[in-house]
Amino acid sequence: MNSRPLLAAVLVFLSALPLGAAERVALVIGNDAYPDAVDPATGRARPVKLDNCVNDATAVRDMLRDQLGFPAEGIIFGQDLTRTQIYQKLEAFKKAAAGSEMALVFYAGHGMESLDGRENFIIPVDADLVGAGESEALLRGTAVNLTEVLGYVTKATGGPKVVLLDCCRDRPAKRTATGKVAEGGGLAQLPEDQIPADTLILLAAAPNKQASDGRGHGPFTAALLANLPARGQNLLDAFFKVSDAVQEATGKQQIPWLKFDGSGTIFRQSALVTGNAPVAATPAPGMNTAELAARDRQIEELKAQIAKMARESTGRADQAAELAVVKEQLTAIQEQIQSKPAVTMTPSAFPATQPSPLPNQSSPIAGRAEPLAVGAAAPTLKSVDQNGKEVDLGKALSSGTTLVYFYPKADTPGCTTQACNLRDEFEAVKAAGIKVIGVSADTVEAQKKFEEKYSLPFTLLADKDGAVIKAFGVPTIMGTSLASRQSFLVKEGKIVWRELKATPKTQAKDAIAAAKAN
Repeated sequence: MNSRPLLAAVLVFLSALPLGAAERVALVIGNDAYPDAVDPATGRARPVKLDNCVNDATAVRDMLRDQLGFPAEGIIFGQDLTRTQIYQKLEAFKKAAAGSEMALVFYAGHGMESLDGRENFIIPVDADLVGAGESEALLRGTAVNLTEVLGYVTKATGGPKVVLLDCCRDRPAKRTATGKVAEGGGLAQLPEDQIPADTLILLAAAPNKQASDGRGHGPFTAALLANLPARGQNLLDAFFKVSDAVQEATGKQQIPWLKFDGSGTIFRQSALVTGNAPVAATPAPGMNTAELAARDRQIEELKAQIAKMARESTGRADQAAELAVVKEQLTAIQEQIQSKPAVTMTPSAFPATQPSPLPNQSSPIAGRAEPLAVGAAAPTLKSVDQNGKEVDLGKALSSGTTLVYFYPKADTPGCTTQACNLRDEFEAVKAAGIKVIGVSADTVEAQKKFEEKYSLPFTLLADKDGAVIKAFGVPTIMGTSLASRQSFLVKEGKIVWRELKATPKTQAKDAIAAAKAN
């Protein structure tokens, strides 16, 4: 396989909560059309044009739109961009992603590290590649510092962010006249202070190692396209699968490198594809032998990973946090096996491999195949509010008009936008005769903090066991108990309107319009 002469980088920032149309925003850039680099000493021209970066960017854009729920209008796309155009796209991205729960940036193209190997730069098509390889000033003046890009991401969203770098970068000064690598290679290690909060970074290859350009798509991008749309995996699971696929495709010549800020909990609570798990035709009282065998393999792999991480640890806090995450995953799998008796069933009864329950999370809520339809009777179960008081939904929904809206998690960006929209328009909502009940799988304590922090004037149900979410048939994120963002208008005990992709910024207006129409 041929290697890209410089960086083919991919930056992807994902969040995994189920989002409305305005909540999934992406910036996708692919740069191929670089002019030849001319050696000023010999006058020899070296082609540095890339073959697959625009293909990679186009394919990722299409995957986001067609398979991962990004609206077309939420994807900012560019190819063969100059430095000025890259900054223009970054500004547009920051504006579009403000308050979003998912921010994704994909960059494929050249790049290089600084001469001291401490900083990383993405390269526009109008950059002076030869000069940048010899002069730090020219590099900074013609390229875009990765730290700046990460700064735009930090400002764009307070939600989870994932950074994927598909790179095979070298300083041009380190290359021979034929363009082959003389020494070094790959992406410089990212300093700890360059990784923003709640950000996961996956490099296509280990620091200072090269990544293949492949044919049509590089193996890293090919692995992204093949694995990210799969259901039943949180963010960490998804990117571990990407890593495994790259290693298999390259015979372990290319081994991706994963890094994240914080404990990793936010990534274990997030998924790329939302929706309920398919229900097996024949329910089983415990694990079948095929499932147990798959879990045994997972346990052995995690034990080996823990041992390796322990051997290589230098005592840094981030290493300890990563090790703790893997140990939690191991404990969760072991506890699940201990809680289920082994049973013998045909292999078709369960998938050969299934995602592990997230540590510190409830099992996925099965829910209904479809959310409650218009005309259906509202559920009559009981729950508990943010004050710990029992709420009889059957009684509360039997008279008048009530907006029951479901949201993933208290005090996250989109959920806060939605709640504050209802708060700010609450007088108009009351004037329309609408009561409001918000529902999520948060604890009573979390709902109370949410209410007090934003002065919310309505009821919040702490549906920790998922009973209300299930009763309304609201889908949950695979592997978590987090509810999709859906809204129902109940009048005299009947569903008269529903919004299966509720928009946080217009929740009050949409509910008022529905009440007037019904």
